[in-house]
Amino acid sequence: MNLEDSYNFVSAERTYPVAPEDLRRFGKGGIFLLRDANWWPDGPTSAHMVARFYQLERGEQVDGVISVNLEGVRLLVDGLGGVRVEGYDGVVNGETLLPFFYWAWNTSLAGEGEELSFEEWWVGRKNFMRVLAAAMLERALSNPGSIPMHRLARRVVQALDERHLIINVFADPHAAAIIARRGWDAAVLPGNGDYLRVTDTNLGFNKANAKVRLSAAYTVDLRQLPLQATLTLTYTHTAQRATGPCIQKPYYGERYEDMHDRCYWNYVRIFRPRGTTVRSLAGIPEETVNVAAGDRGTLSVSGFMALRPGETRVVTLVDSPPARVLDDGVYSLRVQKQPGVLSIPFVLRVQTPSGPVTTAFELRTDMLVTVDVNTARLEVRPLYPLAGQGAAGE
Repeated sequence: MNLEDSYNFVSAERTYPVAPEDLRRFGKGGIFLLRDANWWPDGPTSAHMVARFYQLERGEQVDGVISVNLEGVRLLVDGLGGVRVEGYDGVVNGETLLPFFYWAWNTSLAGEGEELSFEEWWVGRKNFMRVLAAAMLERALSNPGSIPMHRLARRVVQALDERHLIINVFADPHAAAIIARRGWDAAVLPGNGDYLRVTDTNLGFNKANAKVRLSAAYTVDLRQLPLQATLTLTYTHTAQRATGPCIQKPYYGERYEDMHDRCYWNYVRIFRPRGTTVRSLAGIPEETVNVAAGDRGTLSVSGFMALRPGETRVVTLVDSPPARVLDDGVYSLRVQKQPGVLSIPFVLRVQTPSGPVTTAFELRTDMLVTVDVNTARLEVRPLYPLAGQGAAGE
């Protein structure tokens, strides 16, 4: 096992491509590097770009790319029943992972009890990831009979179903097809009906998105043409304190948590069906708004905004989706959740000739909504068949 910081994948001796236009404009990125290669919301596209950069730097082709976020690690550690990490007082499990994470980053593990220069601390600031990964691997290999396998399997599948663990396979088309049928590759799939996906990208060189909560409400009127839809996104920065002015530049604090309590510089991308006509977008500075082709044949409506600690911002998109979202009297809507996001409270209102239909649910995985406009009958179900149902039933 080898763990390297993505910042190591750059060399003064190589020529790198120019960063995508909006990353240059809003993220202050000039050249395009591996650490920004997951720029595309479509999972396979970003995975192939990561693989290309890896090959450029290491001269090796990879069989695939696996992406995991902190929630995915928490589920895996919890599935293993917890692990012990040398130097940490206690067991690292699903409940204690975050306290361990903060403690380890703040003390930098390898440098605890030593006086480190900033350069020494920076080089070793992510050593705890290697230590934790080694502890998890040791736990799995040294005494596999002691692992609660049913619990572990459920946690792995939950991480996949909720897109905290993403698998993109290049070398085995059969395996790739199986993964795609479950949605575990995080592909953008707009389908033929109505489509919605919101992607938020923190370009503030901090971790403020950990303190930002998003809720969504979507209303579509099917009673006349052209159709009209209104999407309302409510962003709330829950930090109770500010640790400095609103400055979009990289700098650390005394603790990891200090990077939570800063302004949230958010590049918002809203993906809609091809053929949608945008009427208005409010809540985002007009000079930053762009309407262009998006991933996999979608329409992308994007913009850039800053959210201060304690602030709430409402973003409202009004548009007209294409008439094809109604097929033989049935309206269908695919809502895809951004991978890595825990959950989004989602409210849907559909105005039909037979009357209004309203439903609300927690968006934890990709969902499919269908409405029979003649009977106002509504059905909400996961877009992909779920192999697991979370932590229940153990």
